[in-house]
Amino acid sequence: METNDINLSGILFLLINLREGAETDLFYPGNNFIATPLLAQLLDAEFAAAGQLEAPTNFCGPLNHSHFISQVSDVQESAKLVYALLEKTALNHIARLYRFDTSELFCRSLFPAAGQDILFEDLKSRAETFSAMGIAVADQLKKLIAAKTPPEDGQK
Repeated sequence: METNDINLSGILFLLINLREGAETDLFYPGNNFIATPLLAQLLDAEFAAAGQLEAPTNFCGPLNHSHFISQVSDVQESAKLVYALLEKTALNHIARLYRFDTSELFCRSLFPAAGQDILFEDLKSRAETFSAMGIAVADQLKKLIAAKTPPEDGQK
């Protein structure tokens, strides 16, 4: 998809950060990379059911410190869907949802409260950090699996 085809005013950023929540042991294990794509699929299912989904949700990081970027047709309606889903999954108290403000290239807070806006560059930096961490974890898992896998017949 060309950059010109992306509806920037329809971009939602969802951040889940357990360090900012009241319960530090809400989800175990701490580096749960399996739950992140599951939540992304739930978000996409909710958006699609409401006719809001324009592109699949991108995500990175373990659930306790995850980032999601969704492209939707109506940010305000989609934000209501996100909040309802987060309430059902007990993530609403550690989540922040932002919309991309195209006029100022800024991420405006939709919840938990207005006025907690962040610069797009800060959001991008956090996402890149967690993406690199995810790649490092995947590499470690590959090495562990390779070390534990018995050799095939005829190999030493």
